[in-house]
Amino acid sequence: MEIELQTLHSTKAALQGTLAEVEAGYGAKLAQLRGHVAGTEAELMQLRTEAQHQAEEHQQLLDVKTRLEMEIATYQRLLEDGDVRSDANSPVRQTPAGERRTAPASAAEAANSSTTSRRVTTVIEQLLEGRMVSSRTEEVEHPV
Repeated sequence: MEIELQTLHSTKAALQGTLAEVEAGYGAKLAQLRGHVAGTEAELMQLRTEAQHQAEEHQQLLDVKTRLEMEIATYQRLLEDGDVRSDANSPVRQTPAGERRTAPASAAEAANSSTTSRRVTTVIEQLLEGRMVSSRTEEVEHPV
């Protein structure tokens, strides 16, 4: 029995040693995995920060693009108004609804014309927050 007891103590000690080795191995592996997870989380945070920065930069560029489009529309409208004024020699009026209308040709111009009718050209531009959203031209001939 004494020998059996000693054998069991030896087996127990060997098993405890093996258990300690396994725990140490898994502890090291767990520490390695935690380090990898921490590195991946740091990388993820950096990517989120970069994505947020890119989104803000994108929004700024969209704002600049919108302002440039508004400025281009303004210049186009001014150029078109210049063409309308030189063609019709008539002032452009701003109506309360945000529409722009070209006044009809004067009676003197109609009288100097060699035809017996008068042509009225009306340019209507719909503005919304300073941007032209639609434009149309109406021409009507009236007999004199």
